[in-house]
This record gives sequence, C-alpha cells and structure tokens, in this order.
Amino acid sequence: DKLGGMLRWGIPDYRLPQHLLDWEIQQILDLGVDVKSGIEVGKDVLVDDLRKEYDALYLTIGAQAATSARIKGEDHPGVLSGLDFLIGVKLGKADEYAVKGRNVVVVGGGNTAIDAARTALRLEASHVTILYRRTRKEMPANVEEIEAADLEGVRLEFLIAPIGVESEGDKLVGLPCQKMKLGEPDSSGRRRPVPVENSDHLVKCDLIIGAIGQRGALGGVKCGDAELAISRWGTIVADELTQATSVPGVFAGGDCLLGPSVAIDAIGHGRRAALSIARYLTVGEPAHNREPFSSRRENFGEIPADDIPPAEAYPRSNQPHLPHKEAIATFQESELTLQESESE
Repeated sequence: DKLGGMLRWGIPDYRLPQHLLDWEIQQILDLGVDVKSGIEVGKDVLVDDLRKEYDALYLTIGAQAATSARIKGEDHPGVLSGLDFLIGVKLGKADEYAVKGRNVVVVGGGNTAIDAARTALRLEASHVTILYRRTRKEMPANVEEIEAADLEGVRLEFLIAPIGVESEGDKLVGLPCQKMKLGEPDSSGRRRPVPVENSDHLVKCDLIIGAIGQRGALGGVKCGDAELAISRWGTIVADELTQATSVPGVFAGGDCLLGPSVAIDAIGHGRRAALSIARYLTVGEPAHNREPFSSRRENFGEIPADDIPPAEAYPRSNQPHLPHKEAIATFQESELTLQESESE
C-alpha cells in the first residue's frame, strides 16, 4: 500500500527514517508519475496485457523471497526469515514475535542479518547472537553496520554453521551447529567454509532468524509465448548496458537482475534504463554505444600536482552516533550529522 520497496519494508527506521523516504518519493511523484498500489502482477494483471497497453515495460521487482537453509526442522514456528521479520516489524507485527526477554540467534553475515539482530535488540531481546560460517573478514555486510551491531551488544560468532533445528513440540530448544574452517576460495573469491569433524554442538535459543540470502520471485512475470531469459541463479537476464531483456520492449533492473545488492545499484539502474527506454521509444532500439563509467586514473590522465597549492592537514571528523545504550532503546535514526564547525 506504500511505495519504497526494500527501502520501505526491509531497512529499519534507525537506518532510514520513514519521513525522509516519504520526502524523496514525493519528489518523484511530483514530476507526474501515475501510481497504482495494491496490484499483484500475474494475478490482478498479466504482463502480456501490460505489453499490449504500453510501449515499454521495466521490471523492478527486487529479490523478495528468502533463501532456504535446507536444514531439518527449519519450518518450526520459532524460525523466521530475516526479511519476514523486518517486514513484519514495519507492518506493526512486532508483538506477534514476542521478542522481549528471549534469546535470539540470527544466522547469516549480510546486511539483512545485521538489521535483524539490531532490530531484535530494540525489541528488548535478552541476548542476540549472530552465527556466520566464515570469519568477520568475509562478512558481506557493510563494515560500519557490523561495528555498530558489535558496539550495541550483538554477540558475533564465526566459523559456525547450523545443521538442524531442535525442538520439543512447539518449544524451540536450540540450533544444532558444527564448527567450520576455511578451505580453498570458491567462485565468489572467498575461502570456502569446510566442516570440522566431531565439532557438533547445540546453540540454545528461543527464536531463530535465518538471513542467509534472498532470491527473486518471478512467478508473475511470464511474457506469454515470448521467452524471458532467466539465469541459473533465478535472476532476469538483461544486457549489461541497456538492461534490455530477451523480450522486445521489456527491460529489467535492480535486484531482480543483480540478485541481492545495495540500493544505490538499483537507483543507478533506474537512470540507465530510462536512457535506454527513451532511445528505444524514439529510434526503435536501446543504446549500445555507451561504455560503463569508470573513475580509473588512466581515463583522466596525470594530475598536475605542481598546480595544486599545499593545504594544511586536518584530522578527519568522525560521524557522531546516538550513545549505544540509548540507540537500542529506540528506532530513532542512530547515525547523526556533523556539526557545522566540524565541516569547516
């Protein structure tokens, strides 16, 4: 019922206050955008019908489905996905999770895992622990977010992976885990975690939040007889520069193309796609003559150092934060702004 996608529903308010997001969105709507909310594509309207009505179609449906851990017992009611947890809190369902006073374990090392852990703290969990199968160095989450979670009181445990969920009826007992060690690098360039023999042990907890990955939910974007190419990772395949898909007039961008990424990548895709669609509507084909922007030094030549006057060095100003004990008691924005005197 509200615009904003993952910025709205997946990022906690202490990182992105709602009123700022509302202001940004309104700037776009004021340009003359027609919005129809509450429409499920594939159910309320078909992509084929949209293709008949409009000259170009841009798919920006994100990566909204949580990746399964594929471990025994993960369908227990005491196990939540990180995305469902964060979205549920935004929808006012925090009381249903009864986090207060509970021992919470979060599985994963990305920003969603960090957000889920810091949100659980703000909902007054007694203890919050993040389990990650590699080391801190390999965590894909932003370094600043990891440090903030650490300072706020989230316990970080590395080289550990779950192998199941242990329960007694509806009561969650804990998470059977095994220790890991780092082996050879995998396709991501990070060293692959390898199980350590005879290292099985139980991590006791009252609530488990799984945040090991996200994938696209592409069931509603079938294009009739036209074949929309999908990668083996479940993302839409499109040209890197133009974002044109295998179906004429259909473009795609953001997480449904990249897989789970950061918001600025999706914003950049929006601008690139607008240029491509404009060309497609005027000359019948997307632009192919643009090169990816690069700020590498060789693209600009040598910097004439002799022409630059010497400058006095000043120590770098550090971004202020709410005191950590105060931060975990509220969803108020935790990162504050520099004072005017610090920017001079």
